[in-house]
Amino acid sequence: MQDVSCTIRHKSNKANLVNLSRTAKRLNLFIICYHIKAGVKSRILSLYIDALMQRSNMRKNFVA
Repeated sequence: MQDVSCTIRHKSNKANLVNLSRTAKRLNLFIICYHIKAGVKSRILSLYIDALMQRSNMRKNFVA
C-alpha cells in the first residue's frame, strides 16, 4: 500500500494538498511527490497525473 501525494502551490502561496491514497501493490512507483510552482495552472498537474495513471496501468484504482 503506497501513498501518492501531490502538492499544488498557487500564486497566493497557499498550498493545497491532494492525497491519492489507494492500494497500489502493482504500482512501480514508491513515492510520487512533485510541486507545481506559482503561475502554473493545475490543469498541467491533472495531465501529469493522467499520464502516470496510463503508464502504471492503475488508472482505475485512483480517484482525483
